[in-house]
Amino acid sequence: MPDFDSKYVSLMVTGCDHYVNIPMATRLGDFDKPEKLPLYSARTEGYLGEPVEGVDRVFEATGEFVSAVLRISTASVSGMPPRVFSASGSQP
Repeated sequence: MPDFDSKYVSLMVTGCDHYVNIPMATRLGDFDKPEKLPLYSARTEGYLGEPVEGVDRVFEATGEFVSAVLRISTASVSGMPPRVFSASGSQP
């Protein structure tokens, strides 16, 4: 996940069985630095959510056949139009 200069960003994860989760949001203190976030579910074979080297956190989706959507407000923290910084943390 890249970091953002926006007052509100959230990651919405939903599955074909209509469960919706919000695992990350600026109001929770997220998106202030780049992070690696793999998604898995109860049906992911051979993986039970254990930590993975080089990964910041993992998220278990409650649904299957998931999609992930970033919701980004047009109000930025700096007063300028919102910007997406690169996943490596350097600004474009």
